[in-house]
Amino acid sequence: MKRAGLLLLAPLVAFACADSSSVSPVRPTYQGTLAVDIRGSALATLSPSDQGIDVTLAGWQDGYGLFDAGKPLTAKGRIETFAESPGWEMYTAKFAAIPASGGACGAQPVSLALSLIRRDGNARVQGSLTAYCGAAYSGVPARVLRLTGNAGRI
Repeated sequence: MKRAGLLLLAPLVAFACADSSSVSPVRPTYQGTLAVDIRGSALATLSPSDQGIDVTLAGWQDGYGLFDAGKPLTAKGRIETFAESPGWEMYTAKFAAIPASGGACGAQPVSLALSLIRRDGNARVQGSLTAYCGAAYSGVPARVLRLTGNAGRI
């Protein structure tokens, strides 16, 4: 009798131990205008892709002496979730930009690191876009642009 019970439970254990990383939830595309350092703005689009998300920041009112405001910034990004904070998501991406003429980075390339956080599925996101002079995404920032606003599902 004991063996029969174990045999009945075996399929349940096999399904419970299946690798859940192969099943990915359908993620929506988000879009919205984010305030940049309170006075400026940029249009953010976060679209799911095979490797994470495609991130586009466009419609800049100002390049802040770092990059050409007329050209959108596009990159492949990542979505991070937090087991300790269910419902929170962080979106990260790294952009490379041509420096603005006469800007803070001179002739060096501009590296931009994006970090946005969303809490409990709210439309509101907040974070920053940090600019570095040079091809590395680290060191002393040339500027940190604070970003906040609604980026809802489209």
